[in-house]
Amino acid sequence: MVFPDIVRELVRLDGEEENADLENLGKKMILITCMIVSPSKINGGSSLTLSSKIEPSHLESACEVMTTEDFSEMFRTICKMDAIPEISLQAIKLIKGEFIDVLITPHPEKVARLGNAGRLLGSWIDGVLEYTILKHEVVVLRLKNKQVLAKIHAVSQLWPKKKEFIEGAYKILLFSKGQRKFANSAIKVLTEEEHKPEGSSLVDHPDSA
Repeated sequence: MVFPDIVRELVRLDGEEENADLENLGKKMILITCMIVSPSKINGGSSLTLSSKIEPSHLESACEVMTTEDFSEMFRTICKMDAIPEISLQAIKLIKGEFIDVLITPHPEKVARLGNAGRLLGSWIDGVLEYTILKHEVVVLRLKNKQVLAKIHAVSQLWPKKKEFIEGAYKILLFSKGQRKFANSAIKVLTEEEHKPEGSSLVDHPDSA
């Protein structure tokens, strides 16, 4: 998009006498675009939460911002899939509910009166909402994926120690199993010895015969 040309065309159309009923819709579309792409650049934009609270200073600031090279660069960045948008998901929902659904969506015939510039900007605003929401979801999924990988790595670091313990325990189990019969026999003999009368022993001495 050639943003300075779009700004000039929309400002011109807003200024025409027959478009007075549009109530600066072209500039308001510019403002909405800037609120999505570079919200921190608009004077007073961070505190703007209702379309009814839009002031001429907001519109003028947005028109100036959109003509800058910084805006063009930020616009190119927000269109990249691997870039994290400056705007939050909560702010996107606010812009949709309080600005787009109030100023643009119910009035397609007014947007059409803004010519190609209005239709182009309107199409981008409509598409960028879903796109930005999907990007936020992708960012969250990537973060969760990194957390899972970190847990797997942590477990894999402990596994050699656990492996040694399990191998040792298994060897003890095998040894115990092999010696169980001998242990049972020894316990039986000791039990019988305990119940013998005093003076007798497990082994008869030669001189007692």
